[in-house]
Amino acid sequence: MDGLMEQERAESSSPQTLTVSQFSQYIHKNLPQWLPPLWISGELAEIFIAKSGHVYMIIKDKDVQFRAVIYHFSRQQMKIELSDGLHVNALVQATFYKPKGEFQLIIKSIEPQGIGLLRLEFEKLKEKLIEEGLFDISRKKPLPKYPNKIGVITSPDGAVLHDIIRVLQRRFPAIKIILYPCAVQGAEAAEQIIKQLDKAAEEHQADTYIIARGGGSLTDLWCFNMESVVRKIAAFPWPIISAIGHETDTTLTDFAADLRASTPSIAAELASPDYRNILTELSSHLRQFKRVIDGYLINLQNQHDGLERAWHSTLIPTNIFLHQLERFEFQYEKKVQQRHNALLKKYNMINMFFQKYERQLNISLNRLTHRNTVLFQKVQEKLSHQYQGLHTTYIDLEKKYAEQKPQNALQLIELQTLDHESIQSEDQITPGLVATIQLNQSKWMITFDEKLQ
Repeated sequence: MDGLMEQERAESSSPQTLTVSQFSQYIHKNLPQWLPPLWISGELAEIFIAKSGHVYMIIKDKDVQFRAVIYHFSRQQMKIELSDGLHVNALVQATFYKPKGEFQLIIKSIEPQGIGLLRLEFEKLKEKLIEEGLFDISRKKPLPKYPNKIGVITSPDGAVLHDIIRVLQRRFPAIKIILYPCAVQGAEAAEQIIKQLDKAAEEHQADTYIIARGGGSLTDLWCFNMESVVRKIAAFPWPIISAIGHETDTTLTDFAADLRASTPSIAAELASPDYRNILTELSSHLRQFKRVIDGYLINLQNQHDGLERAWHSTLIPTNIFLHQLERFEFQYEKKVQQRHNALLKKYNMINMFFQKYERQLNISLNRLTHRNTVLFQKVQEKLSHQYQGLHTTYIDLEKKYAEQKPQNALQLIELQTLDHESIQSEDQITPGLVATIQLNQSKWMITFDEKLQ
């Protein structure tokens, strides 16, 4: 301290004498630079809680005592119950209280004596497991995006389980929760935690698991720093989230798990999707799918319209030709039908005459049957001869009628190529052939385009 004062005086333009107030201000200003925060051990006494929430006390040993204070905002984060006679380790910042000219210690952190040994054990085990690669990022398993079931390893009593259930029901009510109850503090906690982890790993009923408990002191949370528990969580085959204590608490299970959550409620949020986000995402996908389908349909409609326009552009000359062809076919069929009707009429008349004559002949034959056999045979031969002649005439007429059918029209009409070659068979007709056709008093020129069937 003297050296610092001498250095301060040397830096001044000229030596000066300080008043008591100036000296007090000088110490108050520079003391934090001279003495950084330090851990000290001692006994608490004369504890007093002011209306402001600040806690005033004495921290002492058998030789020396200091006044100390824990400010309200620091007290809220501490998990220790203060009492006179309690032996503690405290992280303190030395300050100077100017009005009374007294030193005062501001306590930033405090813990019962013995916690220091636990912290050393914590850091030693942490370094060991880091060297083994137990906390490597490459070992971390990703959480499923849409889990159906969440396994929770925690105490069945207390607020932790209720907080997790409340968050999961709010975010995704369809998720089922499977509880693996165990103690989370005390001598039997580690054994029960390991037992439930083994059960969860073997059953594999859930997609994601949460191991959780509320806040507490380092001693309260120590089961989550035990090597057997940490190794069991690191070897857990399914995605698991560690949510031990509050934001300021850190346990080795946080490093061993696939993901660390600052609180059990945050763990529930990390493990579950928000159904509102899912609905938004589905709506977005649906709109995108509709845009794709609409675009596809519009493209098909454009292709259809283009093909339809192209078809209509080639359809006009085709329609003219088809109209002319229809007129030709109508006139041709009309002529053929007229001839067919005339032949059919003649055929019917001859057939009626033949049937009438045949009936009369049968009557005459029946009468002549009773006459002598010789005369009957002569008459029979004559009649048979006449019958054969009539039958031949009938067959000839039937043949002529068959020749006049539309199916044989090609053989009845006079169809020639431009070289005057007669066309007698459809095998002589090829696409593009130009020919002439004679119909009664008119002669036509036709072009064969393509064979339809």
